[in-house]
Amino acid sequence: KYLKTIKENFDLKSESGSNSSKTYCIQLYALRNAKPVESFGVENLRVKEVDGYFKYYVGEFSSRREAKKYYETIKDKYPDAFIVKSF
Repeated sequence: KYLKTIKENFDLKSESGSNSSKTYCIQLYALRNAKPVESFGVENLRVKEVDGYFKYYVGEFSSRREAKKYYETIKDKYPDAFIVKSF
């Protein structure tokens, strides 16, 4: 199966202000062909279809700082992972 990780443009600057409706998550994969979330062995993994790709996300964080803290714990296992605004 074809695996392609998509790096989306996002702003790494610190958040300004506090908007409680803004949340972040970490995208681990983007695949052309869907795979069951159970096959990844990642707890609480979510998937969403976007522009023909099945994007796999983990976590829900109220700030980019919280997401970055969690990202630091998984970046060695998922080197292509990155922080995105939650959908």
